[in-house]
Amino acid sequence: MEPSGEQNKDTEIARKPHAYLEFGSSGHETEYLFTIQKDKYSEARELPFEWESKLFKKLGPGWGVANRGARIEIIPPDSKRTPETDVKVKETIGSLLGNEYEFVEKSQ
Repeated sequence: MEPSGEQNKDTEIARKPHAYLEFGSSGHETEYLFTIQKDKYSEARELPFEWESKLFKKLGPGWGVANRGARIEIIPPDSKRTPETDVKVKETIGSLLGNEYEFVEKSQ
């Protein structure tokens, strides 16, 4: 039996690498951490260095961005997390990723 179009779509989404965003993890209490993994069981992948400058330009003044190889650290203005910074970071990363990754937020 051939899978339906909807099943094919689900399989395509499931095979995309995962992009993770979390805030305030141990040692990074005032930062968003952005990583990419093949899936939730694999190691984080190296991130392109040009993503640092792209994120910095898109986020604008007051933000800090540092590419640490397998993660990007994003520091909001005044190191303060707000609902507005959450939305801005998620939308900015989403615009950078396009449809190549499945965006997943890590829960605290």
